[in-house]
Amino acid sequence: MSRPPRRVKKRSSATRAAYYHAGRVHLERAVSRFPGICRLQAIVGDVEIPLPDGDPVLRPATTRRYLEDYKVIVSVLVRVARQAEDPRQDAPIMERIEAALLSRRGRPTTPRGSSRRVKNATALEAGLSFSRLKALAVQNRSMSAAGAALYLLVEPRIGLRPIEYCGATVDGSILVIENAKRADGQDLVRRIDLSAYPETVLSAIRALISLMPATDNAHVFKLWRNTIASSLARASLVAGGRRLSLYSFRHVALATWEKNGFSAAEIALLAGHLSLHTARSHYARAGSGWDVKELPQPGHAPAHATDRQPERNSDVGLGSDPSDMSDSDPAFDFTPIPEPVARPATIGGTKGGAEIWQAYIERLNGPGQQIARAAQSEPGTRPILGNQSPTDKKL
Repeated sequence: MSRPPRRVKKRSSATRAAYYHAGRVHLERAVSRFPGICRLQAIVGDVEIPLPDGDPVLRPATTRRYLEDYKVIVSVLVRVARQAEDPRQDAPIMERIEAALLSRRGRPTTPRGSSRRVKNATALEAGLSFSRLKALAVQNRSMSAAGAALYLLVEPRIGLRPIEYCGATVDGSILVIENAKRADGQDLVRRIDLSAYPETVLSAIRALISLMPATDNAHVFKLWRNTIASSLARASLVAGGRRLSLYSFRHVALATWEKNGFSAAEIALLAGHLSLHTARSHYARAGSGWDVKELPQPGHAPAHATDRQPERNSDVGLGSDPSDMSDSDPAFDFTPIPEPVARPATIGGTKGGAEIWQAYIERLNGPGQQIARAAQSEPGTRPILGNQSPTDKKL
């Protein structure tokens, strides 16, 4: 009995562009290692002959990703070779690259890349890092610290991929996100119901979205992401904990949903996964989840490519008292963060970033400022990091 043909995934233009840019990095390294020879031969040699000071073993997920990178960049090089009528374009380039990658697949001796990423960040680590970032934002008027602080507040609740904040909108209490990774049968956008959250959280989400660059400018987004990630990493280390990354808190979000009884289908809808097994295979499990009171829910109606999306947010909605968050976030101090000097020019809307930020911090300039004073470190005590809640012991 013959096996059914394997379904070929259709890559979005954004995904293909990401593979191309990653492939360019591979190509530049190959040309620097093997100058003076055909670029196609150089890229094959770079795969077949690992760097002397590097680990030749690659994780299975890494080999799969590299293979996609090489497919795109090699297709470009072959097309150029054909136009130049270069006979080397007929060489079995991809066959050799795939064979070399498969021969290097295994378990690396030392963790690197995503395997080094902290996947079980605790609420206490997040709270200490938030306090550090808030202090930097207030004292130095650092907008990178302010953005990282907002990200720390928002991401554990909604679990978006960093790129998905670009183009996201809040329509009432519904968060609408363009799926960054899409395959056949997956919707263009997904919706998350945030009605369980107080207005202060919705205001924080709107404020963070308003500061994001446009989705069509990959270079600007990369600069923003790297800047925010560096601020978060430094703050978490200075606060006495582990080096936390942006994706650490997507792991937290998915683990928290599982801990609170969400089904695999619900988690996939919230996270933007096509497969029900992705969260279980690649993300932190329920034991790393946080104890929280408010939880999101998948949007009631699935969003398809033909759906009309709401206009981008230009106002930050104001409503409930920020002290509503004191029970769920005892480690977070909502001392006002300085307004931004400028807002990315590529973002639409009628209000500038300074106005949006001012509206947001005015909401926090009240009872919410007292939240973290109850969690301030007492003289002579040391932060306790681990799997305990920030309310277990005083900081």
